[in-house]
Amino acid sequence: MAGSSGGLDSVTTRIENIGADGDGVGTYLDGLKLYVPFTVPGDLVQVSAPVRRGDAWSATLETLIESGLGRQTPVCQHFGDCGGCTSQHWDEAAYLDWKLARLTGALRRAGFADPPVAPIVLGQPASRRRMDLAARRIQGGMTLGLHPMRGGGGIIDLRECPVLHPALSELLAPLRPLLTSLSAIRRDASVIVNLLDSGPDLLLRTDGDLVMTDRTKLTAFATAHGLTRVSWAEGTGETEAV
Repeated sequence: MAGSSGGLDSVTTRIENIGADGDGVGTYLDGLKLYVPFTVPGDLVQVSAPVRRGDAWSATLETLIESGLGRQTPVCQHFGDCGGCTSQHWDEAAYLDWKLARLTGALRRAGFADPPVAPIVLGQPASRRRMDLAARRIQGGMTLGLHPMRGGGGIIDLRECPVLHPALSELLAPLRPLLTSLSAIRRDASVIVNLLDSGPDLLLRTDGDLVMTDRTKLTAFATAHGLTRVSWAEGTGETEAV
């Protein structure tokens, strides 16, 4: 049966390799490439709602029938929904081989026959020193996290983030009640926190004006959690210190 996207509702394919954007590549019924996120070479998968994209198809992973070599269990409960990470399902060695092949291939296309490439330095878990989060007021609280992997206007409510430095991930839980209490957030806001050598530096952007009681709450939060600075801006306006 054909779906509204033009393809069949469900298709089975074997993943042959990984494309330039990190999606697995299989073959659709018409012989064109079929891109499937969160897959590795050798996976046999059932996918849903294929959509034609130029001279190829893209689809959503529905069922993993057989696992290919190089697949591992993602370390984060939000993986696959959250837009922050794309390859936690892939074994580290296989992933690094793919990255190296991408780099050497680009250099060869640029005219370097045998480019010398230094070993890849892998980022360590719990070491990312910046978080850029979206916030949205909901009934009785606040959703705080990242937008979904495949777009849309929703927000994945983060309860953990294994890639964040502990000094940042520890702010996720106390930020929610703080943001919920601020009258400056009518519906949407953004929270950017950079971890400096002196401590976390927070920038809050809201869709309403920051009143004095809000400033008092932010100052108290900064003191309680060791923030070195808190800045604020309404919408895309100029920032100011709280």
